[in-house]
Amino acid sequence: MKNLQSDAAIYCRTNSLENMKQLQNLVAYAKVNGLNPIILTDLASGVGYRPSLNLLLKLIRSKEINTIIIRSYTRLSRDKNELTAILDEFKKYNVKIISTEMPNEVVHQNIRQTIQWTLSN
Repeated sequence: MKNLQSDAAIYCRTNSLENMKQLQNLVAYAKVNGLNPIILTDLASGVGYRPSLNLLLKLIRSKEINTIIIRSYTRLSRDKNELTAILDEFKKYNVKIISTEMPNEVVHQNIRQTIQWTLSN
């Protein structure tokens, strides 16, 4: 099923069309770093039906994507249990997560603590 031009993806969830600056920043980051990712966007408030996130997970499970670029971990989910499950899935498939708000790579062992602290404050 490997038919993508890239093994990287940008995932962008916004709650309004006006907030597309987030996507522009992610695309700029990818370009500067020599990446040519596919772009997946959801227009959602944080919880609920997100078809692009579901597609991203499908692409990861089929090993077509091994790097994702996001603004922050809260773009994946604001629910800490769901976010932890998503990150566990990424870890299972050795997906590299690039967060433009956390430019240094975060070690997977520390992700849960960081997320739980962030979401509880």
